[in-house]
Amino acid sequence: EKYDAASAIDGTVPAYQSNAAACWEKLGNYESMEAAARKCIAANKTFVKGYFRLATALKHLNDLSGCIKALESGLAVQS
Repeated sequence: EKYDAASAIDGTVPAYQSNAAACWEKLGNYESMEAAARKCIAANKTFVKGYFRLATALKHLNDLSGCIKALESGLAVQS
């Protein structure tokens, strides 16, 4: 919830939601991880780690096609 508070103050910093996604992963809450990763990408579409976090969440949620799409989107940013 501290990362959400930080994002409320400055929603342009993708690291807040990326860190929240990492925390949700450690807790095994992959639905919340996915939501945080999507907020991270919305904050900055060029922050590649957001796509990795999203792909990781989707893999754990058994959405393999979504996982691949997230990874491809992240790779497109790098190109």
